[in-house]
Amino acid sequence: MRAGKCWKPAVVLPLCVAVLVGVATWARAGTIDARLEERLRSVSEGELISVSVMMGERLDYVYLRSIAAGLPKEEARRVVRDDAVAVTSESQEGVRSLIEKAIVEGRASEPRYLHAVNAVRLLASPSLIGEIAGLPEVRTVIYNERAFALVGLESGPEMAQRPPTFRPQAARGDTAWGVLWIGADEVWQLGFRGHGALVAIIDTGIWYYHTDLSGNMWTNPGEIPNNFIDDDNNGYVDDYYGFNFDNHTSDPIDAMGHGTHVAGTVAGDGTAGTLTGVAPEANLMAIRVLDAWGGGEEANVWEAIEYSVDMGADILQGSIGWIHLWHYPTRGPWRDACNYAHAAGVVMSFAAGNERGWYSPPDDIRTPGDVPPPWLHPDQTLTGGLSSMMTVGATGYHNDNYASFSSNGPSSWETIAPWFDYPYSPEMGLIDPDICAPGEHVNSTVMGGGYSGDTWDGTSMATPHNSGLIALMLSKNSTLTPAQIDEIIETTALERGAPGKDNDYGAGRIRAVEAVDATPFPIPPDVTVSLVPSTASVPQGGSFQIEVTFENQTASVQTPDVWSLARRGSTWYGPLVGPVTITLAPYQVRVRTVTQHVPVGASIDTYRYYGRVGSYPGPAMDEDSFEIEVTAP
Repeated sequence: MRAGKCWKPAVVLPLCVAVLVGVATWARAGTIDARLEERLRSVSEGELISVSVMMGERLDYVYLRSIAAGLPKEEARRVVRDDAVAVTSESQEGVRSLIEKAIVEGRASEPRYLHAVNAVRLLASPSLIGEIAGLPEVRTVIYNERAFALVGLESGPEMAQRPPTFRPQAARGDTAWGVLWIGADEVWQLGFRGHGALVAIIDTGIWYYHTDLSGNMWTNPGEIPNNFIDDDNNGYVDDYYGFNFDNHTSDPIDAMGHGTHVAGTVAGDGTAGTLTGVAPEANLMAIRVLDAWGGGEEANVWEAIEYSVDMGADILQGSIGWIHLWHYPTRGPWRDACNYAHAAGVVMSFAAGNERGWYSPPDDIRTPGDVPPPWLHPDQTLTGGLSSMMTVGATGYHNDNYASFSSNGPSSWETIAPWFDYPYSPEMGLIDPDICAPGEHVNSTVMGGGYSGDTWDGTSMATPHNSGLIALMLSKNSTLTPAQIDEIIETTALERGAPGKDNDYGAGRIRAVEAVDATPFPIPPDVTVSLVPSTASVPQGGSFQIEVTFENQTASVQTPDVWSLARRGSTWYGPLVGPVTITLAPYQVRVRTVTQHVPVGASIDTYRYYGRVGSYPGPAMDEDSFEIEVTAP
């Protein structure tokens, strides 16, 4: 029997009522939410319902941030994950025991134990739901209702009834207009193109066969594809490009095109003719959470956020969201999931929504775009908790006016436990969005290859411009914190609307050059190069030795690239050595001796020899040099 159907009313309806009475007998008052209670009225005991069990114990995200503060990124993720797993495993012990027994009895399947939000997602029978809800450690059990969650093209309740209409491709061009509008091309000339930044695309998947995206796809280094084995023991089989959380399978291929378009604006490299990506050398992790109609469950996204953080994403890009007064999202776990990312040092960039004029503040900004940012603008005089969320609104086609559909704030958390912050009316609430970017008639990659042309609209299209900008910033300084990223982008934005930060534009429209210019270089390892023994000349065909000293001047592990070059007049040679990636422990000094051979045909002249450290092929963060003369034999 299919969920939600009582096929023989005269016989089954009393059974459905009996099931609900049984559930109420087991459950404590208030532990089953209203939508699940309503759902239970129409099912029989033989049916399994998708639910999420929310545990009473919440993670202490402030503590998690404190133990991760100052650690290298990978170490920060590890300590946050390990602590969260330890706490939630103990907290969920009783629930897990019930579920394991129920699986054998056929009353449960597909359990997913989430540590980021301390919850369990599973398919459960009504009787099992009642037993779980009766446990004192359980806060509530909620129904995982599917909802249309895209924030691109058209939006609104009518879209739940039909798939979006994709517009035809346009002819090729050199670079997408939105990329040029924010000045990303000028950043590329500085040597920063997103290299080293990993962006999780939390969406409908990615059509990773597209030639503009295939070269930038992240691959899980611990997984052998298509061998049906969880090689890295992370709980996911064959998660090579990412994972499909919509149906919990390994393949995150796009089923309807939205995620592919978003991915192209982040990192499309132009191989097929049009450069659509703000950060064309960034890597893309494919995280599918929605189906071919744009529908999905909230709990699948919470799990996807957890996975993306744990697997090394630097930026979580989301052009999705749940509407307050239509979807009625369970907002608490959303903020918990974002707090988990915040504790691990991962920034999130999500769409504000396309509902301007449909709903009134504080319910116009979608969830999780309504979650607080990592940095509070000075104009946000009403303070509250922080998280990892940068919320992005949309501006127009070749102009900087806000788009007619772009959702406006403020948001509020005054009724949501345990925070009860950012009250609205008569107080100011939480200013939203945080920032704006081009979101009308955006050209990007589409399924099957090629491009959309200047046709796609939505804050879905604006948001990946911001995610790409963050990738550019991280390619200059990978140590930036979410708060630093947010502050730099907001304070360098083009002022629009009311002076300062407002609920139409946020802090303004993003400007790539200004943001990257304001991004400081990380404190680099110091490099010193010198001749050993000290000599000023070497014959053609000869060799000389160089002593290279690297010093890490920070309290964190550094992994720079190192390489050497030579220059005669205005002519450069090399790299002669490297690039090689080295690892330096905190405050470590490493000394290496390198032998450099001089070609027999080298011109007799004076050369300057350089040793450099940085992120190759980007600009050097530090260098040292000496001169040496090449003479006749």
